Amino acid sequence: MDFDLSEATGALQDLANGFVQRLPCLLLAVVVFLLIYALAALVRGSIRALAIARSCTGQRCFH
Repeated sequence: MDFDLSEATGALQDLANGFVQRLPCLLLAVVVFLLIYALAALVRGSIRALAIARSCTGQRCFH
């Protein structure tokens, strides 16, 4: 039997080329996600600090 793997290897090469073409978009998406995640952590910390400071006005607070 004679096996012709050129069609399978061509499909794999097309798949790899498609992935490589999408890499810049994927990297940009990861950067945007990390920026939004960091901003959310900053906002969460600020809100938590403000809530603790506001709840401790006029009384002893040991937070």
